[in-house]
Order: sequence, then structure tokens, then C-alpha cells
Amino acid sequence: MQSYLLIGDDENQKEKLLKKLNLNPIDFEITKVSDIRSLQKLTSLSTNIKTAFVLKKFEKASIEAQNAFLKSLEEPPKNVFYILLAQKKDNILDTIISRCEVLEIPNKKDYQKDTVEKFTKANVGQKFLILSKIKDRKEAVFFLKNLIQFYHSLFTTEGDKKYLKLIKKGDKVLFAIENQNGNIKIHLASLMV
Repeated sequence: MQSYLLIGDDENQKEKLLKKLNLNPIDFEITKVSDIRSLQKLTSLSTNIKTAFVLKKFEKASIEAQNAFLKSLEEPPKNVFYILLAQKKDNILDTIISRCEVLEIPNKKDYQKDTVEKFTKANVGQKFLILSKIKDRKEAVFFLKNLIQFYHSLFTTEGDKKYLKLIKKGDKVLFAIENQNGNIKIHLASLMV
């Protein structure tokens, strides 16, 4: 497969795909038919280097531009790959989608919001399970910032002082993870104490 459609907002997935396929990226944005013509001129230059044309915000391409792109998608030149990036596939033609390997990436913000809400309602065992899925420092910081923000919103709407204690505890754990070396899992586990 020489064409991929990445749905979502995670840049890391694009980077992983480029690395996995050993591709040299060229960023390109398509909105109108003239953009397709420019892309076709670029891709017609033969090269021995495997190149990925990363088409950003593809959902904003006009229907005419997408139709004009179909031929390129069906018969890509040797060593040319297409990686189409889009937030949603709603505005992308079915014929484009059917010619790509589609990789749907969950929206990090929505995923994190769901995880934080589940965490606040969970029992101790469920909380440990949620925290065990956090893989690294960056993910832990992201989770904690969202958790603290969620507690702030609950305190603002409900006025319950227990949320102030949870905010302080979250801040303390966040500070420890950001500023100290140590086991992230142990720091996160202190959220349950």
C-alpha cells in the first residue's frame, strides 16, 4: 500500500509511519485543483529516494481537488507514497478513503477527558488499573494536568472543598513527576493515598 489516511490529531502517528516505512517527508497542502497539478509535477520527477507527500488538512480539499487527486492515488509513481492527514473523514470522498489504508487515531483530548472522568468515579482497584496504563513521564504529566483541570471545574461548579484537597494532591504529584527522578508509577500511586 502506498497511500495512507490518518484520521485524528496525533503527530506522533505520522512520524511513526514515516519511520516504519523509511520515508522522506515533503509536506504539502491541497485545497484546489491547481494544488493537485503542482503536486503531480513534483511527483513526476523520478527519484530513487522513497518519498512521502504528507497532505495536511486533507478534509479541507475541495471535491474537485479530491476528484483530480484520484488518478495520482490510483497510480502513484515508483518510490512515491501519500500520507493524507485529516481531523475527520466526513468531507473526504469515499473513493479516496477506499484507496487508502485508513488509520484512525483517537482524539487525545477526548480520550483523556474520558479517562479522567472514569478515574474520579472509580474505586481504588479501578484507579490502579487506569494508572497502570500510563506508559511514560510525558503521558503522566498530560494525565495529571487534565485531572487537576477537571477537579478545578468540579470545585467551581459544586463548591465542595474535597476537590481543593484533590487539586493540591494532584499538584504535588505533578511537581514530583516534572522535577524529580523516580518511579512515575509510585508517584501516581500516591494519588490514591
